[in-house]
Amino acid sequence: MARVTRKKVTTKRDKPSARSSTSLESECERLEQLCHALEERAEAMEVAHRQTVSTVSHDLCNALSVIVMSARLLLRTVAPDAPGRKQLDAILRACDEIEQLARDLVDANHVEAGTLRVDHHPQDIAPLVEQALEMAGPAAAAKPVTLSSDVAPGLSAVAADRERLLQVLLTLITNAVRFTPRGGRITLRAEAAAPSSGRGVQFSIVDTGPGIPVDQQDRLFARFSQSRRPPCQVVGLGPYVAKGIVEAHGGTIWVDSQVGVGTTVRFTMPPADSVQPPAAIAAAV
Repeated sequence: MARVTRKKVTTKRDKPSARSSTSLESECERLEQLCHALEERAEAMEVAHRQTVSTVSHDLCNALSVIVMSARLLLRTVAPDAPGRKQLDAILRACDEIEQLARDLVDANHVEAGTLRVDHHPQDIAPLVEQALEMAGPAAAAKPVTLSSDVAPGLSAVAADRERLLQVLLTLITNAVRFTPRGGRITLRAEAAAPSSGRGVQFSIVDTGPGIPVDQQDRLFARFSQSRRPPCQVVGLGPYVAKGIVEAHGGTIWVDSQVGVGTTVRFTMPPADSVQPPAAIAAAV
């Protein structure tokens, strides 16, 4: 009986042609080049966006300075109880808010890009608290709401950029002023931070405002928030920038709030001894 042999039939599917393989490699290379080009274009557009915001903010502040100077000159000629005095005061307050918004735009870009820089120098707590309340005084008096402080005795200095720390305090206090009803109270507290927070000092801004619902508290420090009116206490980019400044110092910031009771924003600053002096850093290197 004859033996039957079977031959394996080779098809094009069994062995991809060299032409198909080359074509696939060329397509992959083309897509990689396209992705690289898109990344470079996106980076260039981001840089151009930051430069545009910086330029516009600078020009806006220059124009505002003329308005502020003119309004202050007019104030010298207008008695405190004369007609138009309240309007001039309102113009100055509005100019201050617009100028701060322009600065926040620049700072927000730095926060988002990770290029926000802060200095670390020893700062005593009591003078900082006193100056922050003094700077926020006019806005509180215009409402009016009561500002007070509660500084624990014997607090150690913190390692911070003085101007940036004042910016955070002023931002959070004025934000509380906006949402605290007339006759309300805002307290700036400073106390030793819990050991779990890494020592240092904990600052708290406590208000008697409407409070923030639990489902909206995570928006407080977001750059883009849809709710800008009560009960969500978010005004502009200030809280977002404040968070970036605190974190650039190595601190943390969070909010505790109860609807109908009020809101407390807390943040920590590292102790002064956490920063090595330049001589120690050079020796370590």
